[in-house]
Amino acid sequence: MAAVLGKPLAKCFPDSVLSQVVFPPPSTFNPLRDIPDLTGKVTIVTGGAVGIGYYTALALLQKNAKVYIATRSETKANEAIRKLREKTGREATFLHLDLADLASVRRAAREFTNKEEKLDILFNNAGVMLAPLDQLTAQGYDLRTNALGHYYFTNLLRPLLNQSTQLNGEKARVVFTSSSAFEFAPGDGIEFDVLKGGPARDAKIKEYGVSSIPGKGAGWMIYGISKFANVLTSNIFQHFYADELSSYSVNPGGIRSELQRHGSSFEQVISKALLKPTPMGALTQLYVGTMPEAGNEPGGYFIPWARVSEQKPRLKNVELQMRFKEWVDAELQAFEEASESGRA
Repeated sequence: MAAVLGKPLAKCFPDSVLSQVVFPPPSTFNPLRDIPDLTGKVTIVTGGAVGIGYYTALALLQKNAKVYIATRSETKANEAIRKLREKTGREATFLHLDLADLASVRRAAREFTNKEEKLDILFNNAGVMLAPLDQLTAQGYDLRTNALGHYYFTNLLRPLLNQSTQLNGEKARVVFTSSSAFEFAPGDGIEFDVLKGGPARDAKIKEYGVSSIPGKGAGWMIYGISKFANVLTSNIFQHFYADELSSYSVNPGGIRSELQRHGSSFEQVISKALLKPTPMGALTQLYVGTMPEAGNEPGGYFIPWARVSEQKPRLKNVELQMRFKEWVDAELQAFEEASESGRA
């Protein structure tokens, strides 16, 4: 069906849900065939032990890259490393990273910096979908909209990304995995009241209500904000640090993965019926992270499969970028100051 409908849908309605999630045009990109040799490249894949992240790590190892799997579960990481070794004959490296704890993020960045002198490609792939609304991060932020984790991790690794740019004569790349679900974000795309636990967030959740219909209710709307924040964060890094790196955001497509583990029974049924096999979810971010021609689209937003897309006006809102950056920087500064004083 996708082979028949994909191309005409992509031509007539390139940004529609149908052409991105249900019937994207067939991929012309084959990672095993097309990705150039990555010998000497140092890469990190957050959430690389399972799902899309696992298949991203697999393709990178097949092309001789050095791969760090950054995740919180050492057990899952070691199992993934074992399977990857069996399939590729190459060894990935575990990097402990809990994106829901800023202290863990800082430790992971320091550990990596102590081991490596550069970072060529950073895949900010990890994410959580429709987690219980009462789950917060270690520092009290909304778990779904924990944009702080990847923002902080990337910012701490900027010196190594810049070092890669200087050594290679081409920009290091940072890839933020988003989703077409950013369309579910209300208002201008970022609702600051839901980003941190407290009465204001509780009031917003009550206002949004509860619904299992995609795009409706607090669960889906806050998830939409998180995916919107992924693209906005990518745009911020491209806007402010373009001399050090190239930043991209991607919609991996409608993919079956562990992301749906928190979904309702109805959502699980829909997922099985409409979503694509997990390996396909790695295609677009692998293209963006590794292919030379993707270097011609810094700051781009890419959709299935490996197609650059025009960003919606909300995502290009420079004023919102500034407000969000100021908010994130202030929260991270407060965390670091509390850490120095022994309060975090």
